[in-house]
Formats: sequence, structure tokens, C-alpha cells
Amino acid sequence: MDIKQGAADLLRKELRRAKDKGKVTIFMSSSTDPYQPVELKEKVTRSLLEVMVEDPPDFLFVQTRSPLVRRDIGLFLLLKDRVRVSMTVETDQDDIRKHFTPDAPPIKARLKTLQLLADAGVPTQATIAPILPSSEAFPELLLPLVNRVCVDDYYMGDGSGGKRTSRLGMRSLYEQQGLTEWYDPSAYLVVYDRFNRVFPKGQVLLSQKGFAP
Repeated sequence: MDIKQGAADLLRKELRRAKDKGKVTIFMSSSTDPYQPVELKEKVTRSLLEVMVEDPPDFLFVQTRSPLVRRDIGLFLLLKDRVRVSMTVETDQDDIRKHFTPDAPPIKARLKTLQLLADAGVPTQATIAPILPSSEAFPELLLPLVNRVCVDDYYMGDGSGGKRTSRLGMRSLYEQQGLTEWYDPSAYLVVYDRFNRVFPKGQVLLSQKGFAP
């Protein structure tokens, strides 16, 4: 049995067991992007989505920063209002993206993917995490693409009040650019306030609330 078939069969069994106990909400994925580069070939995530189309959970939340997610638009549409695709867009400045996450997909490609998802009718949101330097025009860039935004940072989002991220040496990346004010625990307020001035009330959420159904 190959990896793809094994993962799909395991999910099928576990999903049935879970549904026997009550409502089922699936977060794909809290630790690893479900659209890693190898997914293009192996299609493990796609096989799991196919299982969920056959036997839908009450809600599926897909968190990614990969434009590859557009490949599965057809499956998301079959799940209708039981799914939300959240695209990480941590900044609107690609030079900043290159410094902090050089291997991540370009910002332009992610915005295009959000546009394709929205045009197709897939429920979407943008997740701004971690907090990186961005411009005041950032909210206006996302306004036509999503009607829901989640703002998260190292302190709210890493489960340890920022200690885990600190051990990874993230602060030094900010220091190299003279941007330590963006690493401060209050930095999220700059972004949060900017988006609240542009987006309708209730569409800008913080941390865990942004990942809830």
C-alpha cells in the first residue's frame, strides 16, 4: 500500500469513528503546511480531501501559504460551506518576505490564488502571521479578495507566549533589518488597527478566533 492510499484509508476509518462520537472539525494543518512541494507529485492532501468529500466533516479549515491549493478548488466546492481556505499573507512587501521566509511563495502568487478561490466561490480568509513589516495599503490590497482576516503573532500563536519562537532566533532576523519594533508583543496592534479601519466590523479576528469555524 502506498503512502497516499494508506493516509486516505486511515482518515476514512478515523473520520467514521469520530463522527460516531459527535461533531467533527478538522484543521489541516496546525503544524505543517498541507501543501508542501512534494504534494504536487504525491497528492496525499488531495487524497484526504477526496475522503472528506465522500464523508464530509462538520467543518474543514485549510491553512496554507502555497498557491498549489488552487489545484483543489473543485473539491472545496463540493464541500460547500463546510470548508474555509486560509491563505497566509504575512506582508504585502516581497522584499520583506524574501528576508524572513526566502523559501516561501511570492506574495503576488498568493494574492492571485486568493483571487481564484474567491472567484470560484470557495470560502476564504487571509491570515497575517507572523507579524512582519507591511505598508498602510496592505488592508486595501486584501479587501477585494477576502471578507475575513486573522491576525496572529509569535506571542499569541506559538503556544508558549513567544518563548518557543525566541529559541529559534527569530529576533535576530528583525535586528538585521533594524525592525525590532515589529517583534514587540504590541506590534500586532499596528496591523490589527489598520485592518479594522478598512474591513467591516467583525471581519478582523485575533489568533485562535480566526481559526475557528
